[in-house]
Amino acid sequence: MLLVGLPAFLPATYNECPMRFVILLPFLPLAGLSAEKGIDRNGDGLVVGLALSGGGLRATGIGYGAMLELEEQGLLNDIDCISAVSGGSIVGAYYCLGLPLKDFGSKLSRNLLRTSIGKALNPKKLFNEREESRVISFAEALDEVFFGNKKITDLCGQPFLLINSVNVENTSLFVFRRDGASDENLVETGQLPQYMASPSRLNEILVSEAVAASCAVPALFAPHKVEVVDQALNEKGEREKRTIHLIDGGIFDNAGLESLLIRKCDVIIALNCSRSVLSEDGYNFFVPGGSKVIPITRRRYRYLLETYTRERLGDRFIHMTTTDEKIDEMTSFKVKLKQKELDLLVKHGRELIEGNIETIQKALGRTGPNKPNSPEK
Repeated sequence: MLLVGLPAFLPATYNECPMRFVILLPFLPLAGLSAEKGIDRNGDGLVVGLALSGGGLRATGIGYGAMLELEEQGLLNDIDCISAVSGGSIVGAYYCLGLPLKDFGSKLSRNLLRTSIGKALNPKKLFNEREESRVISFAEALDEVFFGNKKITDLCGQPFLLINSVNVENTSLFVFRRDGASDENLVETGQLPQYMASPSRLNEILVSEAVAASCAVPALFAPHKVEVVDQALNEKGEREKRTIHLIDGGIFDNAGLESLLIRKCDVIIALNCSRSVLSEDGYNFFVPGGSKVIPITRRRYRYLLETYTRERLGDRFIHMTTTDEKIDEMTSFKVKLKQKELDLLVKHGRELIEGNIETIQKALGRTGPNKPNSPEK
């Protein structure tokens, strides 16, 4: 999630779509795992997931530091899936395009807002009244700074990247992957329709588009429009076309946990770079928006983590949250990181991994560092 704090109201420009999200969510039954099976992509006998939470550029910087440390410890190559949300999806996507992490920091110091505004003020767009022009300009800025117009089909196979957004039409996660883009749910959704990108158009979807959708915070960006088809066939045996609206993945799952749980990961290494809330028994768990989160979402996350994550994974769920007061005071809404801020975030990301390295190695069945390798396509 790009911002800390959920808006108390949503503007009319959203065509009331986010309001439908709020109304429908309480009626989702909390039961029933997906039948999708986890994939051990590196052949070590474990399905290992890395969750990079939302939290703006603060999350991007911490996630970057954590991934640098995992790489130096020789453990990044053990990751089968990276599930990323909003700010976390920027560094996750960069790495999973096979780009060197060592070059990411200098790019992160660029002013994304200035670049984005420059795109929006392009004469070709100056009189464009489409509501989604801001999120499109943001995607173009992401391409200029980070992704170079790469498509989701250019993402590497291991680790397998999951970019999480929210489908407003059916209150579902909508996940972008190298092999598809579709609604995903850990819990049953009854008769709610499910959508997916047409397989024939996958090579047209930009990584920047997926990341921008994951970062489309309500009140800051209009929902990102995506052309999809129904997952189910109609009476004629055809898949009907639809236009859906995607918003910030942090509204639904700011942790990036759900898509990893769907894949039945044996180990989950989770970075919480946003605010967290304590359950009644003192257990830290992720929520979007800190203490201002919608109550039903709080209840849902307590159920999600206590029923699925903690009970099923136990000490193989390594949950790390920010502990530096200076970082806690740093606003999640930043368009540029000063060098000292970036250094602080990267340092803290490294420290989180260092402080949990023995637990991580034990969960992965490692007794010491391995020789690091770069991701392969």
